Amino acid sequence: PGETVTIKIAGAGSVPASGVTAVAVNLTSIRPGRKTYLTAYPSGQNRPDSSTLNPRAGSVVPNMTIVGVGNDGTISVYNYTSNVHLTADVLGYFRPTSGASSSALGKMLPLTPARILDTRFGVGAPKARVRGRKPFTLQVLGEGGVPASGVDAVVLNLLSVKPSRNGFVTTWPTDGGARPDTANLSYRAGRNIPNLTMCKVGADGKINVEASAGQVDLVADVVGCFSEAGAQLSPVAPRRLLDTRKGIGAPTARVRAGGEVKVKVTGIGGVPAGAKAVALNVSAVRPTKQTFLTVYPTGEDRPLSLIHI
Repeated sequence: PGETVTIKIAGAGSVPASGVTAVAVNLTSIRPGRKTYLTAYPSGQNRPDSSTLNPRAGSVVPNMTIVGVGNDGTISVYNYTSNVHLTADVLGYFRPTSGASSSALGKMLPLTPARILDTRFGVGAPKARVRGRKPFTLQVLGEGGVPASGVDAVVLNLLSVKPSRNGFVTTWPTDGGARPDTANLSYRAGRNIPNLTMCKVGADGKINVEASAGQVDLVADVVGCFSEAGAQLSPVAPRRLLDTRKGIGAPTARVRAGGEVKVKVTGIGGVPAGAKAVALNVSAVRPTKQTFLTVYPTGEDRPLSLIHI
């Protein structure tokens, strides 16, 4: 409780030893003794008044986040209260275009969320529950608004639906060799759990998907990809733009079923006025019943995709 853990990023795994401005990591909090929250932020900066994970006692909660990297090549993770185990899996990194190779990584093309996998209905894979240790391939290039070529990686919102036992989902490129020892989404028996993830795409335009245990239905909504047609992603210090409990960014009121909230993002918290997309951490607080939230560009039709369950 109250401890800040420093995680080495520069030079770790496949991350270069210098020139990295931000990193995409999947953080997972494991079985805290009681309710807590964790905040990830660039080392050397003041800890922001925002949360990255909000786990409950005894739970395993994943959340992918994009964090600016401190000048010393590390990120910091603060734990508010209760002892908790923490894992961090690196999924990608960002560096200025001038210091990068010809790779499109770092240039994100935002997409209106589109469903490209739903094993409950045979979308993107056979209509059947996914069995543990039975990997399958998912076509991503040319699907859901993703260009048919020139894409290095995709950003997906993964969802596990009513798994029969605890486990995790791993995604990796079809030409990426053996399955990595990492988790993109940790699931719990009987619960619906979502998580954002990034995955490099194989030369055949596909990615591998594997559940570790039990039987589970899987859903994936594509929300963006990395392409030369995209825009450079720039990290900012985390800042709260919306809190309906306190009247930040919207009136002080709980959001009713079927209701919508418009959130101002450009020109606030370091986001420039001309930004085309934004990376947000969205938290649902004490819903009265099971529900889902959908985040999408204002002015467009609401897509059939979900962010939180």
